[in-house]
Amino acid sequence: MPNVTILGRGTFEVEKGKKLVLALEDNGVNILHRCGGKARCTT
Repeated sequence: MPNVTILGRGTFEVEKGKKLVLALEDNGVNILHRCGGKARCTT
């Protein structure tokens, strides 16, 4: 599985093919967005 590292948060595993925005949310990283991982918003 791929790993994602967030400065100040640590590293976590993400299932292959998962959208980054959703992987971040699943691991408690709040980024303001409204697209649900569909890349159709302006935030």
